[in-house]
Amino acid sequence: MKNDVDRAQVCYGDKYDWYKTERKAEIHKHLSDTLFDYWEVKVKPQFGRLSYRFLLQSGDDRIYYAERWCQETPADYDYGNFEFPYVNEADIIRPPTWVRDAVFYQVFPDRFANGDPLNDPMDKERDKWGNITL
Repeated sequence: MKNDVDRAQVCYGDKYDWYKTERKAEIHKHLSDTLFDYWEVKVKPQFGRLSYRFLLQSGDDRIYYAERWCQETPADYDYGNFEFPYVNEADIIRPPTWVRDAVFYQVFPDRFANGDPLNDPMDKERDKWGNITL
């Protein structure tokens, strides 16, 4: 909610070596609307993998917030943090530029003509043409 946090930090590090790589960075209030504050920080993980949790402060109250836990003292483990996995450069899909303007069609020949009713599935397993189930 708006104005419910005075200070925010992100505690981040490598998930496979949390205790040696943990760092903290201040998160800055980027903007606010009538209901919410929006915070932002940029971090660069040392090894590409990112494990992180937040430290939120309001007055004298402090709370650590992670994906699977929320508590007043930091966990003595990194299990349950938010995680952004390492993405290998070779695994990134880069479609060719022509795909941007392409039109693709999915054609289902079995919906146009039934060449052999003997190989049809049982009636209870087959959707009728025009049947819409939500």
